[in-house]
Amino acid sequence: MIKCFVFAISAVLIIFIPLEIFLKSSFLFQDKKVNKLNHPNKMSVETERKINLAQDLEVSLYSLGFKVYNKLQPATNFTLTDLNGKKVSLKDYYGKFVLINFWATWCAPCIQEIPILQKLHNTMKNRNLVVLTINTSRESALEVITQNNATYPVLIDSNSKITTAYNIHYYPTAYLIDQKGNLMAMIKGNQGWNQSHFQDLYKLLLQ
Repeated sequence: MIKCFVFAISAVLIIFIPLEIFLKSSFLFQDKKVNKLNHPNKMSVETERKINLAQDLEVSLYSLGFKVYNKLQPATNFTLTDLNGKKVSLKDYYGKFVLINFWATWCAPCIQEIPILQKLHNTMKNRNLVVLTINTSRESALEVITQNNATYPVLIDSNSKITTAYNIHYYPTAYLIDQKGNLMAMIKGNQGWNQSHFQDLYKLLLQ
């Protein structure tokens, strides 16, 4: 009798436990399906947004005459001294977009660009775009910058090491660096940085 009772209990457990596991599994599966329905392709939507933004940025840069770096390429970091003797590093601005403008005091288009860069600096200094300029002569740069009442950062590359690293053979030349310190694009010549055709670029960068 006892053996029969134990056998009966065992049979019930053998049947019930797998059934319970099956039911729990079914409910868990249903919960996952509900969650997927409540959050359809959340990651895909964000990924698509980033892809569209990158494509819009590329089109905007090309239309403005930039050379665009399609492959990830870290910008050469540097630590230079500004006209006030303060040391400034590119890495200080990680998390922001940086426009680096290489210029010379003997370059007429560079001089013409000073008030344009000053206006851009005034507009963007409290936002997510930093204007840095690099010159190889402190004395000449200080004189010209003072004459033009410019207040944006002017860094001195006295041994031309950074100028060489960025392969500068034409003035002015500007590089756009992304928030992670990678090269985005490069452009040569005096630019109308505050003109309307540049505003779409800034809107895309500052989204």
